[in-house]
Amino acid sequence: MLNKAHTLELNETDNDLLKLPEKIFREMIYSSPDAIFIYVDGKIIFVNNTGIKLLKASKEEDIIGRSIWDFIPVERHRSFKDDIEYLINNKKSCVSTEDKLLTMDGEIRDIEISSTCINFNNKNGIQVFIRDITKRKIDEEKYRLLAENAKDIIIVYEEDGAINYINNSGQEILGIKRDSKKPINIKDLLPPGGKYLKPHDLIKNRDKDYISHKNRTEVINFQGDIIKLQTIASPVKLDNENYGILIVARDITEMKQLEREIILISERIRQQVSRDLHDDLSPHLIGIEALAQVLYMNLKKNQIGSAEEAEKISTLINKAITKIHRLARGLYPIDLESSGIQTPLMNLIKLVRSLYGIECKFTYDESIIIEDITLAANLYYIAQEAAINAARHSAGSLITIQLKQMSNTLILSIEDNGSGMSKEKISDSDKTSGMGLKIMKYRAEIIDGVFSMHKNKPSGTIISVKIPISILKSEGRISYGGMLSKTKHETENIFS
Repeated sequence: MLNKAHTLELNETDNDLLKLPEKIFREMIYSSPDAIFIYVDGKIIFVNNTGIKLLKASKEEDIIGRSIWDFIPVERHRSFKDDIEYLINNKKSCVSTEDKLLTMDGEIRDIEISSTCINFNNKNGIQVFIRDITKRKIDEEKYRLLAENAKDIIIVYEEDGAINYINNSGQEILGIKRDSKKPINIKDLLPPGGKYLKPHDLIKNRDKDYISHKNRTEVINFQGDIIKLQTIASPVKLDNENYGILIVARDITEMKQLEREIILISERIRQQVSRDLHDDLSPHLIGIEALAQVLYMNLKKNQIGSAEEAEKISTLINKAITKIHRLARGLYPIDLESSGIQTPLMNLIKLVRSLYGIECKFTYDESIIIEDITLAANLYYIAQEAAINAARHSAGSLITIQLKQMSNTLILSIEDNGSGMSKEKISDSDKTSGMGLKIMKYRAEIIDGVFSMHKNKPSGTIISVKIPISILKSEGRISYGGMLSKTKHETENIFS
């Protein structure tokens, strides 16, 4: 099929080129990396050195005078004849297309062919430039087979979102019928109001600086099911002028469900241990403490010398009870039914103040009610880890914890005004940070959040977790109540 047209014309400014000796032109033609043929009335009258090698001939005479049809596979005769008629009817035009070539030993090669109509002794002749693209086509086929058989979803879409390629796994996971000829747009897979990446979002400097974008997102397949995906998006050239987006996505729906179930089991165990400590062991020790106190009173009354030892035993048991209560609260700080997440976070800032002597405040949106214990617990543990790390290492004077809604996103942020972190640690945190940072990032992923850490202005560090409200509301993990939306509550300090 003919797909491109060009016109070659010489004007007065090309006089220097026209004055070049014929020998130079002949050398250029014969040494060209492309094969060049000229044929008139179907007979080849010229071939250059590259053309001789391409057809696997031993010398020029093996080709000159032969019919052009000797080197075209039979199944391509009709198409090639149509191309010739097009050239003759559109003189001076040059067309490029991909086709097949038959060598003298019977091998079929893939070629890229450009042809133009010329006048030769008052006859219509055809000048042909041929480039062997067999290796490229073999490589393309390898990549195609690799893509088609990949377990991950592979999608290529254009600037307007129109999908022009989707592999077998993508069709299966997204519920697209293999024989469907209906055009599909990437917007068809997004939740209402969802946005998709466009090429200019990932291209900083055309042809030089591409950005790959990693993300976790949700799509809706053609059966209406929500599919959770882990994606990598990169810009890709579709042709000489237009760019598209290549998406490689992994279905993590089942993995996320398993992670959530494991976390729920873990939280249940922590809750059970906490309750056993608080409701079983603690009353038991309280009883022992009471008996020890009675023993002390009796010994003291009868003026027996062991009274002081009995008092020490009572004091030690009392300290053990205090530690058990603290341990029980640490194992399971979240009690949604009675206090929600706000009370544990308020207790956290009091703990930071008392242990480290650093001013700490907590600001939250009272309209947000967290219904999901897993969401609440992980948000608390992220805040706890970040706040205590800041208290220990930032050398700052203020730590601020915020829980708010902004642009349809639930945001938990922990800020300090300390010395901050180096660029290396922020940009390559997985390699240089401690286990605490990795655990925070993992907890954020479990609750479908995006974890980030960057410098605060004018000084310090901001750690945040952002979760789309649409995901949380659709799964019933949060609701709205209490005060009007955007109403904020602060503890003991005025937030500025």
